[in-house]
Parts: sequence; structure tokens; C-alpha cells
Amino acid sequence: MSENNSWESYDDLIEEGEADTRVGDHIAVIDQLVKDAWKSGDKRYKAIVKLVTANDARADFTLTERKSKDATRKEMADAPPNTRKAITSNLRMHEELHRYFDKRVEDLKEGDKLGVKTVKTKRDPITNKGGFIRVIAFKPLSEIGAGNGEAKSEVPF
Repeated sequence: MSENNSWESYDDLIEEGEADTRVGDHIAVIDQLVKDAWKSGDKRYKAIVKLVTANDARADFTLTERKSKDATRKEMADAPPNTRKAITSNLRMHEELHRYFDKRVEDLKEGDKLGVKTVKTKRDPITNKGGFIRVIAFKPLSEIGAGNGEAKSEVPF
């Protein structure tokens, strides 16, 4: 056998096999949309999506109804760092939804197709919670196709 069979020669295969293909840029279809409210009374929109470009793996995102700029500024001024980060992320996702899909969160419905960026959340070693796939950004559908979220042909040859 002329092939180099040292274990190092398999490193790329091991790395590919361990990669989580649910993480990255994907085409997502809203499978379930729940409209309710936080304890504060703010409207909440929670979506469960299928990642079409990751074998229909599940992911989710939660958005809070956008408030006025003044109300948001006050809320951020009084909030701890983690809450400020969540508010900023919420605002950014609202803006991306409008920019790339000309939609407001109120306009979303089951079956909508969106370009998304996903991450895997950290698992808390004490509570054992986390480790799921979360949508952290919206992307134009035209940008999906590079990297691990590449749409594959449905023709098997």
C-alpha cells in the first residue's frame, strides 16, 4: 500500500466528521411560530425553524416587539450588561429582518423562508441546560451557499 496510513493522514476526515453542520449560514423555514408575552408584558415571538441546508435540523429564535427609541434607550440605561446585549441583538435582528426580507416580526408566518446564521449555545455544566442551535442573525438568501450551509442539489447524481 503506497498511501501514507499514519493517523495524521486522517486528521482532515476526523475534523470534517466532528463538524456540526447545523452551525453557520443556512436557509431556514419557519415551522412553528408562537406569539405570547414576557412576564413584563412585552410581546414575544418565538420561532422554531427547520434548517433546510442542514438536513432539516431544528433551530430557534426569539424576538421581542420593538419599542420606541426613547423607551429602548431608557431600558438599556437601567439594564445589566447581559440584558443590554440581548436588547442590542434583538434590535439588530429586527433591522436585518426589515433590510433583507422587508418584514417586521409581526409579519412572520409559518412557512416563511429566511437566510440565517446559527450558533450552538454553551451547555451549563451545573444545570446541564443549553447546547442547542440558535439563530443569531438574518442574512440575505442570496448570500447562503458558502461554507457548511451550502444548499445541495436535490438530484442525487
